[in-house]
Amino acid sequence: NAEFRAGRLERAVEKYRAAMRKIKRQGVNTDLEARLLSNETICLVKLSRWEEAIRAASAAIEILEKQKNESLLVKALLFRSRAFRHSEHRGERGVEAALC
Repeated sequence: NAEFRAGRLERAVEKYRAAMRKIKRQGVNTDLEARLLSNETICLVKLSRWEEAIRAASAAIEILEKQKNESLLVKALLFRSRAFRHSEHRGERGVEAALC
């Protein structure tokens, strides 16, 4: 989060992804995984990396729906919808996919 707060978004994405690889090797920690994916999504949206943001947000949403973590779920849905709005999936399919 320090990289994010300092505005070093590319570096923040790298750190979030490194942390994800580490927790995947150590076993399942879905709460931390969902938070890392959500943070990564925010960075990717700010970097206009729409397709990557959609993938990260969708992965976070899948976890959060199972956990019933509504506040983080809403945040992930919001950022995924922003990414869809700007991506090549724009239009009817994009809106539908962003909300599902």
